[in-house]
Amino acid sequence: MCWTGYEHYGDADVADWIVQYQPDLVFTGHVHQSPFTPDGSWVHRIGPTWVFNAGHQIGPVPSHVRLDLAAGSAVWRSMLGVEKFRLEDSMAPERTAF
Repeated sequence: MCWTGYEHYGDADVADWIVQYQPDLVFTGHVHQSPFTPDGSWVHRIGPTWVFNAGHQIGPVPSHVRLDLAAGSAVWRSMLGVEKFRLEDSMAPERTAF
């Protein structure tokens, strides 16, 4: 979630908070390019918590994550395409955009 393609910029305090409080969902955007790097991602799981980072792209429609809680799914849309998965999955989906 915090990979720039060159360096990790994770926030230990946020990671500790997620481990301690175990929220269902966390949305972040600290590292804009993370979803657009081959080893980066728009979604990550820490224990029971899903962490999302839509990233930042220039264009007419910003990259974004859409949750459908009734269907239990998450979709990431960007200029790279669409990736989706079910929230009941135990792991983040494999990258398909690269």
